[in-house]
Amino acid sequence: MEKRYERVIIEGVDAELRGYFTKEDRQVLVAGTATGDEVDVAITSVSQHHPLAYAEVVNVHQRGENFQQPSCRHAAPIRGRCGGCPAMHLAPSTRDQIQLRAANEALEPLGVNVTWHSAPQQREYRNRSNFVAHRRSQEVILGSYAPRSQHVAAMRDCLVVRPAIMDLHRRTEDILTALKAPVDGEEEALRWVSMRESDGDVVVELVVRDADAQWIVQAADDLFALENVVGVGVSVNDRETNAIRVARTNIIRGKGTLQERYGQIDLQIPPGAFAQLNVDVASRIYNRAAQWTSAGPSDAPVVWDLYCGIGALGLNAVAGHGSAETARIWGVESAEEAVVAARQNAALSEVSAEFDIADLVDPDVVQALQPPEALSTPDVILVNPPRRGLSQPVRDRLCDDWTAQTLIYMSCDPKTFLRDATALQKAGWTLEEVEAHDMLPITAHVELLARFTR
Repeated sequence: MEKRYERVIIEGVDAELRGYFTKEDRQVLVAGTATGDEVDVAITSVSQHHPLAYAEVVNVHQRGENFQQPSCRHAAPIRGRCGGCPAMHLAPSTRDQIQLRAANEALEPLGVNVTWHSAPQQREYRNRSNFVAHRRSQEVILGSYAPRSQHVAAMRDCLVVRPAIMDLHRRTEDILTALKAPVDGEEEALRWVSMRESDGDVVVELVVRDADAQWIVQAADDLFALENVVGVGVSVNDRETNAIRVARTNIIRGKGTLQERYGQIDLQIPPGAFAQLNVDVASRIYNRAAQWTSAGPSDAPVVWDLYCGIGALGLNAVAGHGSAETARIWGVESAEEAVVAARQNAALSEVSAEFDIADLVDPDVVQALQPPEALSTPDVILVNPPRRGLSQPVRDRLCDDWTAQTLIYMSCDPKTFLRDATALQKAGWTLEEVEAHDMLPITAHVELLARFTR
């Protein structure tokens, strides 16, 4: 039975940027509300493991002073059903305060004060977006999943992706509709469309169930004929999974690699490779890492770049050094395609670097890791792991074997960073400072950059 509460006052906003109030010893989370809102709500679900409940607004009596009407017509749950920007109803200064407080609370056991760095741009910052394909009436819709559901919300006129992507989004929907491209659970279906943009050029990737589907050739031709499209690729995903990509991308028209300037480095980004979505904020982080790297006493620092990806963090750290021509990098990454790109980016940047392919999760592989002899003693170690944080083997070696004057840790998850930082502190590393950056404005995501010394 649906339970309702009338005229409740929203007491605050949590780290996930959801309003909340307390009732019957439970914290009730209400998306789309701000502190001081007076609303009627209906409970939608109750946690079986925590004193939490979830509710939706059914009537608004009064909005608090921190509330602002979302500018996007798709913003859930106030104006639409897209959950991509869950904090669009909060003023930027309010979001900043909430996220800084949340970061400090999350990292309180480490005994360090986090400094906050706002994003310079709240709109049109995303250089890549993934759209789920769906049919509505006779039209193909490229949208996003609504929060906690499989409902596909429309995304035309999205305010946070770059304009070239949004313009191409409309035309791609028209092409797919005209071709009657199969979507959803249909045979030979299109599942996702991914678009990456740089300097007006766009690469389109079709994620499909069957690469031999007959409609793909015509779709690729029509897309490649569009202005600004420089490449079209196909990736197969025939698994029942929430993951978008499970296989490498095959470029079937034009080129798949784009060039984007991050910090002080022009990076070649191959299809399917990871690169930060917000170039301005990422560049600030990379430049800060370069400052920390150049602060060391060595005129020719040796830098280890673990989880190096395509080389963005490490190459920038060295490029920012006063003696960049003599600094040297040893990078390690598990994805072969990323390592190939890192080597190319190092060559283009004229930075002395060696990159190896190694599984940083496998204990035996990590234990056997040995850099070239000339790079065996690092001055600075950089780590930029995925959301799950450092693997146990890497964390153990950082604590026991691998020593340097400075360790710079870039993290996309405060929880796993807390775990890793706690272990590093116990092993003798000193956490000097932590910065929190608003990498994805209007969301709860926070990117951390931390400096340790030993």
